[in-house]
Amino acid sequence: MSSFEVRPSTKFLIAAAALEFLLIVPLVYLGQTQDERWLWALVLPVGLGILTSIRWTVKNSTRLRVADGRLRYESGIASKTTRTLELARIQDVTVEQSLADRMLGLGVITIVTAGENGSIRMEQVDGPQRVAEKILDLARGLQQAQV
Repeated sequence: MSSFEVRPSTKFLIAAAALEFLLIVPLVYLGQTQDERWLWALVLPVGLGILTSIRWTVKNSTRLRVADGRLRYESGIASKTTRTLELARIQDVTVEQSLADRMLGLGVITIVTAGENGSIRMEQVDGPQRVAEKILDLARGLQQAQV
């Protein structure tokens, strides 16, 4: 039985961190070469950096793990929510991609199971079609093994 783990993409967060760095460097230079009045401008990139760090923590606390015939979706930082589904009960895996998502190789995965209330939805997944196919292949393999 194959196992794997998927987390939301950090592509946007990496781009935001690079932009913040590009904003901070000239402002620090201006603060060193000019008077200190320029240092107030550091508030914006430092504030954005704090927000990016928070978003990074939230994204890293969300994961979809497939192992031992089960699919487990975990999310949360201080308090955790975990949903565990039997792979054999998965009926549908839907991939949604906007034009921008397709250009960046991202998408939203929605997993629907038989007899379960609701579904599992994970946003900003890298290679969502590949992940969906892998989940369905594992689910089909278990369903055929049970027959």
